[in-house]
This record gives sequence, C-alpha cells and structure tokens, in this order.
Amino acid sequence: MMYRSVSVPIITYGIAVWYRILTKVVIKAQKEALLTITRAYRERWDTYTKGRWTYSILLEVADRVKLKWLDIGYHPTQFLTRHCNFKA
Repeated sequence: MMYRSVSVPIITYGIAVWYRILTKVVIKAQKEALLTITRAYRERWDTYTKGRWTYSILLEVADRVKLKWLDIGYHPTQFLTRHCNFKA
C-alpha cells in the first residue's frame, strides 16, 4: 500500500487561510466587545451623579477621545476635576 505525502505548500496555504478567517473573527469580536463596553460606560457617564462639572465640559466620551491636544495625565485631570492643590 502506498501513502501519499502531503506537501508543505498545501499545509502552508491551509494555515494561511485559517489565519485569515480567525483574524476576521477575532477583529469582529473585538469591535463588538468595544461597542458593548462603550455603551455601558456611556450609560453610566450619563446617569452617575458625581463628576457633573466634568460632564458639563465633556458630554460625549467619543469627543474626548478625539481631543489629541488634551493630555489626560495626573495634573490636567486634577485641574479639570477641581481636585488640585497647586500652589501659586
């Protein structure tokens, strides 16, 4: 009885096809998870009672993300939320 060997190019092609399929599935799952998290955060941001002053400045979370010039580090956050103790 003779056995046929599977050549390396066929295996490599199969792996490449599965990789593309899995990549698309993972990217779709990541986008759906991000949308779910964003919706939950947005709902909490809209209904939470604290931080209303900051809310009045940045109503949309998506708008804040687009502000590349606004560095949200320690000091800007302390200043925006009025939690700072900067000595003049």
